[in-house]
Formats: sequence, C-alpha cells, structure tokens
Amino acid sequence: MGQPAALREGDAGVVTPLEPRDAGRDPLTAAEVTAYVVGAAVWAPSVHNTQPWWFAAEGAGIALYAEAGGQLTVADPGGREMMISCGAALFTAKLALRSLGYIVDSRVLPDQADPLLVARLRWRRQAAPAGFELRLFSQVTRRRTHRGWFEPLPLMPGLLAASRQGAARDGAAVRVASDEGSTAALAAVAEMAERVQRSGSGSVRELAAWALPPGRMRPDGVSPR
Repeated sequence: MGQPAALREGDAGVVTPLEPRDAGRDPLTAAEVTAYVVGAAVWAPSVHNTQPWWFAAEGAGIALYAEAGGQLTVADPGGREMMISCGAALFTAKLALRSLGYIVDSRVLPDQADPLLVARLRWRRQAAPAGFELRLFSQVTRRRTHRGWFEPLPLMPGLLAASRQGAARDGAAVRVASDEGSTAALAAVAEMAERVQRSGSGSVRELAAWALPPGRMRPDGVSPR
C-alpha cells in the first residue's frame, strides 16, 4: 500500500488527502490540486502492491502513466493486471477530484503512439460531490487486502442491483453466476489456474521478490503481516 505524501504546507499545516476543505478558504492552485490528487491515488490497490504507475503534472491537469518496471513478467506477461492496477489509481484520482468538488474530464489511452500513457485528467468546472462519492473517498486510506476464506453467507439486499448500476455507469457489465453448476465450474477453473501458476519456479521467485521479509520496510510489495 502506498503512503500519502505531505501535500500542502501553509498556515494550517499539512493537508492530507482526507482533510475536508473549508468553503471560506482560498481555492487551491493547480499544483496543490495535483499534490492532493496524487497523494490520494497512491493508496489505490495494485497486484502484489507493485504500484506500477507514475504521474506527471500538466498545468491544470495530470497524466497517469503505467510503469513498465512494475509489471509482473511471469504472472502478468501481457500487462493486463498492471493496467487494471493503473485503472484503480485512475479511479481513486477521479474520486479525489470529486471530493474537492471538481467535474473530472478524463481521456483514457489518449495516445496510440504511447501505450503506457493510461489517462489524462483535467478539471475546469465544479459541482458539489454526491454523498456516495464522499463515502467512497473516506475509505481510500482504510482499504485492506483480504487473503482468507469467504463465509457462505447471503449477500446484502440490493448489493447485486447496486453493482449492476455502478458497472453500467462506468460502461461495464456485471454477470452473476448464481446456480451451483456455474459457481462450481468457476471455482474449479480458478483453483486449477492457481495450481498451474504456482507450479512454475519463475512464478514462485517473482512472488518472493515482492513479498517482504520481516523487518524490511519499503513503500511497495506485500507486507509481512
């Protein structure tokens, strides 16, 4: 998990990604908005916590790039999981802008000649953030990785409907596998895929390279905990 940087120095001290802004304060400069957004985006989840991204300030805008050096060459040879990780950082950056009341203008993969340029973000107009956006943003630094089992408990009422609506809002779709045959088939495929992946020595070495031994401290990789 990334650590938030010091984002703004001033009379009030350091502004962290989750500090609310007082309506009476002067507007943030473009540099301050960039620092605020990037400071939140680095908390996004990524495969093995590789954090395979970097950001560039572009005036009143931010460019998000994939960091090829963070790609898992054995487990993710096509870079798909790296790009999913960058997508999580992009979502968190957009959420941070919304928490400031900005309407986000984003262009995903804007340059075919530069496939590592994931997105460009701009903020020109303002509108108050919705309640669900503020609730999501309040959880950015509280996220956790679950590596245990899931209990066979029923889902919360309305969760699937909300998932479908959220996916449709972002141009995606949710397909629910609810019958026993479908869920058993998915479980068998996932289990077999994990066995095949872990049977290769290269995959084990790669995982070990990103798993920190006790007592080692670094901002990326899987925590010993």
